[in-house]
Amino acid sequence: MVTKLYLFIFCLLLSVVTVHAAFWDWKAMESNHFRLYYPQQYSEQALTTIEILENSIPLVEKVVPNPFFRKIPIILEDFGQVANGFVIPFPMKVNLMMYKGNFTSYQNYVRLLSVHELVHAMHLSMVSKGPRALSFVFGPLFYPHIYTPRWFTEGLAVVAESDYSAYEGRLNDARQWGYFKQVSRRGELKSLGDITAYFSSEFPYGATPYLYGSQFLNYLRTVYGQEKLNRLLHSFGGSFTSYAMMLFPSMSLDKLAWQVYGKSIERLYQEWQVDEKEQSDDWHIVGKSISDDRGVKPFLLVNDERLYMFHRHVDHPDSFYYKRVSGISKYDSELDSWSLVKRLYRSTDQPFEIRGSSLYITFPQMQSGFTNITMFGYGVIQELVNLDLVTGEETTVFKDKIDAFTVYQDDSNDHIIFAQNRAWMSESILYRWENNVKQKFLSLPISVSELSSTSDLLVGVGQNRQNQWVVFTVDFSTLVVTEVFVSPWSLSHLTVDRSNEGNNVVFTVNKGRSLETYGLNFNTNEVRRLSSGDYADSGVVSGKGLFFTVIGGKGSGVYSQKI
Repeated sequence: MVTKLYLFIFCLLLSVVTVHAAFWDWKAMESNHFRLYYPQQYSEQALTTIEILENSIPLVEKVVPNPFFRKIPIILEDFGQVANGFVIPFPMKVNLMMYKGNFTSYQNYVRLLSVHELVHAMHLSMVSKGPRALSFVFGPLFYPHIYTPRWFTEGLAVVAESDYSAYEGRLNDARQWGYFKQVSRRGELKSLGDITAYFSSEFPYGATPYLYGSQFLNYLRTVYGQEKLNRLLHSFGGSFTSYAMMLFPSMSLDKLAWQVYGKSIERLYQEWQVDEKEQSDDWHIVGKSISDDRGVKPFLLVNDERLYMFHRHVDHPDSFYYKRVSGISKYDSELDSWSLVKRLYRSTDQPFEIRGSSLYITFPQMQSGFTNITMFGYGVIQELVNLDLVTGEETTVFKDKIDAFTVYQDDSNDHIIFAQNRAWMSESILYRWENNVKQKFLSLPISVSELSSTSDLLVGVGQNRQNQWVVFTVDFSTLVVTEVFVSPWSLSHLTVDRSNEGNNVVFTVNKGRSLETYGLNFNTNEVRRLSSGDYADSGVVSGKGLFFTVIGGKGSGVYSQKI
């Protein structure tokens, strides 16, 4: 019996050691205000992060007037291809995920993420007067700001992240700007109740508190001044009524708003709605709608003069039953209708490509072997899949960390090039996948977000070491890398215009207050705007026609206009 007990204890200890083995390879560094823990292979990124955090303090204190009184623990973790961060207030610490992902549409992602999460830490721990005594005795559970609505918490962080640069933060993102212009014109702005108890199955899904909270709070500080917003924050952090926020908001946040603004939060929110409506009067979209506007349609593609789109939405077939639906559809211009090419049981966050009868697309996959504790060493990679458009057969090509990929044809054979970016650095390695073998192709001083190709030229979009957005090319014969277009604004949705003999590439420029589609001719190096109007996302070209998406209250729709 004793032997079995010893064996059980040994196995238990072995399992614990296995799960926490990653801790043995972790390091720590300190600054005046932070204690940062990181995997030892990320020492360069850790140094950059702690410098950015220290430099962010004046901006954070401007938005959240809560002075630093102790060092905040920061944990860098590798979750694979998952980009985000989060704050745990019990006790207070900040976790940052070492990946850029979809947030690369900003100037400096590490700075944006650091500021956003740091604001959360300082906002949630903002406490004074009576609540300070309670939190001292009973801990963070009695931080008053833990009970603020999520739209307030996330909105405040988005306001701060957008203050660093005109090219950074969601308040400087034309997709958020365009969303509010569209829904304001159509009278579809969500109510205060809708965003307080938001429903994640309704567009804009989980982004609702971020979008509405930041727009509303930015209106308050623009119209009434930052000082009054600071007073509201101080009042909430020092009032016992804050603990009743979730059940009786009229006794807490509304009451404090009356003291600061002379109006309730509901009244202030209605003022903001009127202001949004007035500012949307001169907003216009040029083009003809050719699809519904349900769900999201992030990627369009023209192949063999046919328009394809990837789409996903949340279906509600029965009471209390919701399901995510994804698929690839094709447009028939003569019938002015869409037909489903392939129903997908999972989603993608990268552009897809078609070569011949093969559709190449990536899907996220969980895999072990990553340096993190939160997910017990698991992280996300991508599975590259070949869908046969004739037979419908699905074949896995390979699984790996794929930040961007393209398929080019040579002598009727498909060749795959994919990029792996160095975490939080403007560097990447391109690999070639042939005959089930991964081979290093080229190193780039660019963090790659998208790739496309012709038979003799690799084309990509990414950020260089100056945090500039670039369209670059790589000559397959000489491997010469050339930056052919440079912009402070973020670039995305790169496609090759094959209807023009492969000489043009088309891409989207996010100018903060407008989304515009541009074309670049390699022969003349001429860059010209192709789209008209205020909003043309994910633009692709077919002959003399431009197809693009426009965001709205229920999702996004596909539009067309002549070039």
